[in-house]
Amino acid sequence: MNTVDANMICRNQFGAYSYASFTAFAMDCSGNTKGAKNWTTFSQRFGNPRVDTTIRDINWYAQDQFRIAPSLTLNYGIRYELAQLPQPKVVNPDYPETGRIPEVKTNFAPRLGMAYAFNKSKTVLRAGYGIFYARYQGGLINTFFLENGVYQKEISLSASRPDELAAGPVFPNRLSGTDRNPPAGRKAHRSWSSGAVWCSLRCTRPGSGTATARWRVIWRTTGSFRRSPRWPRRSPPPRR
Repeated sequence: MNTVDANMICRNQFGAYSYASFTAFAMDCSGNTKGAKNWTTFSQRFGNPRVDTTIRDINWYAQDQFRIAPSLTLNYGIRYELAQLPQPKVVNPDYPETGRIPEVKTNFAPRLGMAYAFNKSKTVLRAGYGIFYARYQGGLINTFFLENGVYQKEISLSASRPDELAAGPVFPNRLSGTDRNPPAGRKAHRSWSSGAVWCSLRCTRPGSGTATARWRVIWRTTGSFRRSPRWPRRSPPPRR
């Protein structure tokens, strides 16, 4: 199965101003014939707004059941999931890891369940175990493409710096382009997996209907982790 996402997005492409007071905003908004700049900060994003991605999912499973005794049935199976992820074509040379989105090819998910009937088959106890995987969502893939500091660049100017104030626009204008190269954000790629154990008890009484109680325990673990070269590493705790 293929999942295709086509997006046109460039947040803050028209620029955003911030002011320290309403008076400063009013001075820029009305009667500003001299081109004064009373804003505190200005930010704007530039770049290609088009992002097209395709994720191909390949899944298969096998299952069977075995009756150990007339009152005890065992169900077992296995599932495999593979997500072929798109890879960025624009890479930040300062952060080479922005050019690769890791794929996990060992997502084998076993299943195991049992059903035990007693009390003349009026009561059934069921229990099961399984591991489940959650692949990257399309929105997260788009973020990997957009937020590498090269595909789209966002600048922020501060009025406290004379050179940045001079480079900034006069309200309500925006910049037509930029020669600034802001660094990319720090990336950490994770692939999540989860597991679950469940149990249910069903009791049937003539004339009283059926009552069912269920319990479920779910946990989550991290399958893979990739650290940016500039990601700060934690120092080991001091020895005592």
